[in-house]
Amino acid sequence: MVGIGPPGEDCTEATSEPRKTQGGRTMIRYQIVGLMSVLLASAILIPDTGAQPILLWDFNTSGGVYSAIPVNDVDGDLVPDVVAAIYYSDPEPNLYCVSGTDGALIWASSDCQGTWGNQALAAIEDVTGDEIDDVILGTPGGIAPGSSVFLKDGADGTTVWTWCTYTQGPNWGWLHEVAPYPDVDGDELPEVAAAAGGNSSDRSGTVFLFDGESGDTIWTWRVPLDGAWSLAVIADINGDDADDIIVGAGGNSLDNRVWALDGPSGSSIWQRDLEASVSDVAIIEDINGDEIEDVVAGGWADYVACLDGTNGLVLWTRDIGTIIMELSIIRDVTGNGIDDVIVGSWSSSVYCLEGESGEIIWSVWVGSDNWSVDALSDVNGDGVDDVAVGSLNGYRAVCLSGVDGAEIWSYPTTERVYDVSSAPDLNGDHLPDILVGLQDHGYAPTHLLAFDGDALPTPEITLLLAPDQRQLLPGETLSYRATVYNNTQTQLSAWYVAEVELPNGNPYGPVVGPVNFVLEPGQMKSRTLSHTVPPTPPLGDYAYKAKVGNPPNTVIDERSFPFSVVLEGE
Repeated sequence: MVGIGPPGEDCTEATSEPRKTQGGRTMIRYQIVGLMSVLLASAILIPDTGAQPILLWDFNTSGGVYSAIPVNDVDGDLVPDVVAAIYYSDPEPNLYCVSGTDGALIWASSDCQGTWGNQALAAIEDVTGDEIDDVILGTPGGIAPGSSVFLKDGADGTTVWTWCTYTQGPNWGWLHEVAPYPDVDGDELPEVAAAAGGNSSDRSGTVFLFDGESGDTIWTWRVPLDGAWSLAVIADINGDDADDIIVGAGGNSLDNRVWALDGPSGSSIWQRDLEASVSDVAIIEDINGDEIEDVVAGGWADYVACLDGTNGLVLWTRDIGTIIMELSIIRDVTGNGIDDVIVGSWSSSVYCLEGESGEIIWSVWVGSDNWSVDALSDVNGDGVDDVAVGSLNGYRAVCLSGVDGAEIWSYPTTERVYDVSSAPDLNGDHLPDILVGLQDHGYAPTHLLAFDGDALPTPEITLLLAPDQRQLLPGETLSYRATVYNNTQTQLSAWYVAEVELPNGNPYGPVVGPVNFVLEPGQMKSRTLSHTVPPTPPLGDYAYKAKVGNPPNTVIDERSFPFSVVLEGE
């Protein structure tokens, strides 16, 4: 292999694509300049030690935090901020926006109820015209402000519009999930999708599509027999070039189906019975080769099912043995190019399932009732994304290795953990961080916490590596993006060098450098590097290892990513 050179001088604005997390919810796009960069698939070469995490900040709410999400910068410091909803029956305020930098209060709202569960809070691109993204909240409970959908101005928390199922129908029911949906009415603003349950007089729930600007209903669709319990937006599955909507029905085990609805009209495309209430649905990239996204679902039937996005046919199932609470899609763990599935349930273990087959990659004991799970970009150094877990009755938040479930860090709590969420970099180390929401029974002084994702001090220079692909044929090109950041306010000079670990464990190289580079205070430099795989290389698993530092022995930061060389058809 031949090296093409070190990170260059072409500084770029970092942008990440939307990613689906926690039951198919779409995290909005982050555009953070310079130090607040895209979360790239990279690795720090450290062992999984089960270290104590670094608490970045905590915030005292009026009740237990049942849902917390990152949002684009609200307070102007170029760092993403955080919105959190408390339990619906706890005292006001019910909704908070706090600084991602230090947890300082930005605004609080008292004209809404909180939430029930962690799927009825979502960010949406700006609909008010102030260039600050807004917030969707779905509330449970009785009359207004319960059983309502709220569109909140992200800048100050004021209500833009609301729809109450109790007074405006078509049937009174709690809101279980909300999500942004692409523009369908031509005003170039996103719409709002929502899933609501029924009531003791009429069990039939409702799926809504609201005009994002006005809150008027574009359409409603009634679940025939039970509540609309979960919801996710999926790329076009019926050929009309518009996104569609997947709904999980349930609540009373009267309608146990996954439904696919046409996005623009709300008409039914297909349905699939999963034998019991469907508590979560998530969208996974195509796994059966038809170039259409597929669906992962789970609930009270104690198994996870993967369904063909085009017709709902079952591609695989995996029995977990207990109620499924939350599903999160994690970027390819096994290196086969297909994303995988993290399962949160009433089990004491967390499961990672192979996306193509449903086979268990790993299962790890964490603590009783691991209701909340989320995938996050790699923090522990193996080049594979990792996992955040909230153990409800295990009373701890945990970060696990995506490769094998090994504990990276664990934080014991005195309250139940109701929610964990991956967040973009909050502390300037260019790695994802983790938000934790706790129940409020008076045992902990604060209930919203933000943790450093990797539990390590920030180095003077951060190095990130982002490979284009991790499985190659002989003669193909291995390309990756190398990015370096100066985390200090002084000019720094360092060297970049890279080598390859061969399948037999021997090092090969250096394949790049050592090459010197200079970073001005706070500067980022990034460049794409590439290598051609020889025509007859050793087949098997490789590791690409790079470091920045100063000769002869000073290493400032190290990164790696795995890749494999296979023959065509393997």
